[in-house]
Amino acid sequence: MGPLDAIFHLVNFLAPALGMALVLPTLVRVVWFRALKSVSWAQMARRIAAVGVGVLVAGVVVLGRDGAMLTYAAWCWLRPARCGGRPFGGVADRPSGPWAPGASCKMPA
Repeated sequence: MGPLDAIFHLVNFLAPALGMALVLPTLVRVVWFRALKSVSWAQMARRIAAVGVGVLVAGVVVLGRDGAMLTYAAWCWLRPARCGGRPFGGVADRPSGPWAPGASCKMPA
């Protein structure tokens, strides 16, 4: 494998985490604009990218390969913790509703 191939592999490995770090802060701020008023878009993007890259690297180290569904499940489980509420600090009111982080998924009886 040449140096150009290695760069392509690295870019493709990091693309899901960095892509979501660009898209997710924008969508979260549209939905919870009042609750996340004190948090900058760049701060959210940096933290989401850090969590995404960390989970992807941990998945490769623990599971021995990239693209395992367990890695992406862990990534999806950790991502909301970095998008709303206390993890960013300074946010007094948490988002509420069925779409909020930590909301129950139970169907009404």
